[in-house]
Amino acid sequence: NPETGELIAIDVYIHNVDTYITLLSRTCRNVIWIGLPAVIDDEGGVGEVTDTTTTNPTARTSMAHDSLNCRLMEFNNAVYGIMELRNHENVYVMDVWEKTLRTKHVDKLYMSPKYYSSLARLFTILMTGPEASQ
Repeated sequence: NPETGELIAIDVYIHNVDTYITLLSRTCRNVIWIGLPAVIDDEGGVGEVTDTTTTNPTARTSMAHDSLNCRLMEFNNAVYGIMELRNHENVYVMDVWEKTLRTKHVDKLYMSPKYYSSLARLFTILMTGPEASQ
């Protein structure tokens, strides 16, 4: 939930992704699943605080984002695991985690337009071939 930052249960998420990918793999020639991105804290970092006993409100915010990123990474790893288990011949997973850690964000959840433009260029090349990008 973007307003509260609350995540659905991981088993529900994995079931939904597994069902969706299975349906897509049956009807699409190729499927690319884009992994979840990292989120940032109010200062633009990904949260490095490990002391859970702090009373500093800024540190608590960092811990919340650090914890959220840990959960998001768990979700990504679970998806990668289910994709490996299912071994769909036409499904590919794009891990954007490291890229989103180093990309400028416009807010806590969303990256700058340049990030999305680069993804769009990549998919254009994948769909039409390298000559279309020139």
